[in-house]
Amino acid sequence: SKPTLYLSKYFKQNRIQYYEGLLNISEKADYIGWINFFLNGIIKTSNEAISLAREIKKLREDDIYKIQSLGRSAKNGYSLFNKLFERPVVSVEDVCKIVNLKFPNAQNLINKFIENDILFLYNQKQRNRSYVYKKYLDILQKE
Repeated sequence: SKPTLYLSKYFKQNRIQYYEGLLNISEKADYIGWINFFLNGIIKTSNEAISLAREIKKLREDDIYKIQSLGRSAKNGYSLFNKLFERPVVSVEDVCKIVNLKFPNAQNLINKFIENDILFLYNQKQRNRSYVYKKYLDILQKE
């Protein structure tokens, strides 16, 4: 749900230049200045998006390598792992549905993900515990 090119953030960070550029269009017909400002924003946000994509790719590669070491659980591990990019917070019940496992086997798979620093406990509730793909969310939430 996060936009790939988040120009609004660039405009907020450069609010004075943004308003000056708009004012210069109406007062001086300075479209070139506005276009240069806008293109610089596209360059900056594109570079940020590329960096973000590289971080996610590296995390994905590192975690796939960890899943390969799960032996017989690797196949189910891949299924769960791929779903974590769409749904980074899961419960045991969610894993049961995603991977089509019984509760104890789903909990076992989650425990293996925790041991490999892929999933982390999200809440401490005795019932309905949830687990988070924290490293992925941390990348997405960087400023």
